Amino acid sequence: MPVAGATVEEQILDNIVTTLQAITSDSLLEYNNTYVEVRRQYSNVEDVRGLPALIVLHQGTTQDDSQLGIIKCVMTITIVGAINTASGDWQGDLSLVIADVTHALRDEANEGWTRGGLAVTTRITNTEIFDSEDTGTAGLVACQITAEIVFRHLYDDATSAI
Repeated sequence: MPVAGATVEEQILDNIVTTLQAITSDSLLEYNNTYVEVRRQYSNVEDVRGLPALIVLHQGTTQDDSQLGIIKCVMTITIVGAINTASGDWQGDLSLVIADVTHALRDEANEGWTRGGLAVTTRITNTEIFDSEDTGTAGLVACQITAEIVFRHLYDDATSAI
């Protein structure tokens, strides 16, 4: 739930976390996993309290004020998915995590592309997977999904999307 007076950027980040928290393997939307933990984080994925987990990392936002009175923003986020490798097919398991996240971010029924009407569009720009040697923790494997969210607000009001 957005905080009153929150910027469009913060509202979109809240929307992404809420969208990812709604992923469950028993839903009608054909997701593959239920995630124990979904949150925004500013530190290392190894600090998660439960697996599987999805961590939303805000990477930055560019702004373009070339259109009179309007600020066009492109926010970059990375969503890190972390799982335990106990199943043996960790590459396949991480592919399912990537499928869950990209499906949730693109879900038309929930205005996924537009983040509930706050954004112009959401673009998935990159996906990568990492094994336990990359994460530095035995048994922990991870993937990352990078996305760009394009949104606009008035020059003098960053709390209202246009």
